[in-house]
Amino acid sequence: MGVIGRAIGKLIGKRCEVEGFGRYDDKRGVSEADVVIMAVRAESFAEVADQLWLDAYGSDLRDRQLIISVMAGVTLDALCYRLGSENVVRALPGPGLVQGQSLTVWLPAPRADIKRAATVIGMWGRDLQLEDEAQFDMFTVRHLATL
Repeated sequence: MGVIGRAIGKLIGKRCEVEGFGRYDDKRGVSEADVVIMAVRAESFAEVADQLWLDAYGSDLRDRQLIISVMAGVTLDALCYRLGSENVVRALPGPGLVQGQSLTVWLPAPRADIKRAATVIGMWGRDLQLEDEAQFDMFTVRHLATL
């Protein structure tokens, strides 16, 4: 877990059981989790997705397990396709995450468990649910750099 993953784990760990996995850890426990936070670099997404979910693609586990991505630059469509699920949320925590004072914007896939996502993301600080990728992009560094 990197800085963002550790910060989220610490905030959520006050109310839930959290298990963190590093790049080279055995990740078998991930398939048993109710909620998975993907806090990896975008360039590692394909490799991590293949490691974790190749055998679970299309199973009913995918429908029950909520996956929250905090990866920059990986669209909701790409997440759903590669992970084989629409119970996926794209989230972008802002500055202040480490102190639990972040505004996190988030975008759910069509079949995401919105209530559970709001509960988990709400543990990080304030949150704002968005309606589409265009709104989400307004909060990214790439967009801000063009202003």
